[in-house]
Amino acid sequence: MKTLKLLFATLIIGVVVSSCSAIVNDIDDGYYVTLEDIVTEYDLWYVDYHKSTDNMIVNKTPFKINNVTYSNWVGGVKGVRGYKIELQLDKAYKLDSIYFRNRKTILESKKNDFKSYIAIFTISDNPKKEFGNQVSVLQKNFPFELKNNEAMISFQTKKGIQYFKIENIKKVETKHFP
Repeated sequence: MKTLKLLFATLIIGVVVSSCSAIVNDIDDGYYVTLEDIVTEYDLWYVDYHKSTDNMIVNKTPFKINNVTYSNWVGGVKGVRGYKIELQLDKAYKLDSIYFRNRKTILESKKNDFKSYIAIFTISDNPKKEFGNQVSVLQKNFPFELKNNEAMISFQTKKGIQYFKIENIKKVETKHFP
């Protein structure tokens, strides 16, 4: 019986190994397969490879934005400044992040009611001195083309993460902190 099992295992291994083959073409015909060609053949890889957000941008949201404003702020320490964005929704909804002026930060619910949100973008000439403060870094490969008074928010739905563009954000008075 052991011999029969060994013979059967050898037969299976032989079939598997012999069915795997590679064709090598030593002739230079000028055609090369690129990484793009290989990766785009697989739908799952395609999404990860291109990191596209185009198909996740929506024109309608499950909520309405009642009010949105931004202000510049200047800190008491030289070289520390930033932006503050405030959002008001018509109903409670969990928002994730906001993209503004080539920067990204988390949207935080002001009263944990998920109707009032605030986003603070801290910009510092010397980020190492910002103990405990999250400095907003200018992103080189910013995923959206936005005007200075536009922002993109992200939120979770059953379809996954979606993005919505907010246009014509009102600027309010600059705040100076001592």
